[in-house]
Amino acid sequence: MSEIKEIDYYGVLNLNRCATPEQIILAYRKHAIRCNPHRDPNDNRFLPPMLLNDTDHLECIPKCSQWEYVNKAYDILSDKLRREIYDNHGEYGLLNGVDLPNGYFPPYKFSGNCFEIYNSVFGTYSPYGNLIDAITNPPPLYSCKGIGVKTKGPDVVKVVYLDLKEVFQGAMKRMQVLRQEFTNDEESKTQCCEKVININIPPGTLPSTSFRYKEEGDRHPTKIPGDLVFVTADKPHPVFARDGPHLNITKTINLSKALCGFKFFVETIDQKKLLIAVSDVIYPGYVKEMLNEGLPVIHEPSRRGSLYIHFDIKFPQYIPRDLKCKLKKLLDEVDRANQE
Repeated sequence: MSEIKEIDYYGVLNLNRCATPEQIILAYRKHAIRCNPHRDPNDNRFLPPMLLNDTDHLECIPKCSQWEYVNKAYDILSDKLRREIYDNHGEYGLLNGVDLPNGYFPPYKFSGNCFEIYNSVFGTYSPYGNLIDAITNPPPLYSCKGIGVKTKGPDVVKVVYLDLKEVFQGAMKRMQVLRQEFTNDEESKTQCCEKVININIPPGTLPSTSFRYKEEGDRHPTKIPGDLVFVTADKPHPVFARDGPHLNITKTINLSKALCGFKFFVETIDQKKLLIAVSDVIYPGYVKEMLNEGLPVIHEPSRRGSLYIHFDIKFPQYIPRDLKCKLKKLLDEVDRANQE
């Protein structure tokens, strides 16, 4: 079996394996400017002398591929989890997925959008931006006094699961999230810290409702923090199914009750016991509506939706012959009564 050759992404950026996140950014900035396909390779006026011969280690890679390799290397090494997977499991584990103690890491696939990565770091697509000082005198990276324009990081989206009692009454949800925080005054180093966010859930909150907390996402030396977004989702309920402010339940009955009527109790979402009397004939598709026994209407908590009772009619699987004759006579009489 032949040995699988893996790409050394640290080597692509000319870094050692203990490189800091700041060193990874700086290495990417140097090589991305040099390899940017929009730069005229015959015009070196915008490159400082330190970069003219600083890509010798890339000579083994075809020039048409160097741009992609540099961006792919940065995409992997700048992400904490991807870098950890690559360091511990190599390129094979990164590209094929690995089982971790806290879940499965899916296979990594490079987006191929090199200019999107370039723009996220430099704040421009142009290789001729005012970037020379950012290479020769980099810190502080993208500060208000430095070179470049900060772009905003992506939203961090979390799901908030609500049970129907919380939707009915409203709730205060205390959410614990992990995010990157600065650890020094220069705002160049970060570490993972816990952040607690309190979310006020109003009565009647609908699924997929977003609660946005501006710039509460990960801190990053070269980016404005993204927003922290919490999106609501309903937990399954053993009795009720939700439809906006309305609730649905299903009651299983036999054919005798369906034809002759019956009484039963229903416990509502606010734990009231309602005595329901059904005198109608219950046919397939029959629904009984109980007004104002559903959930509050969002932003109008004095109004409530309805409780809809659906019926599942269980027909007998076997009828003795003598009873069939009696039943047929009774049903024929019922048909005649309905025709009169």
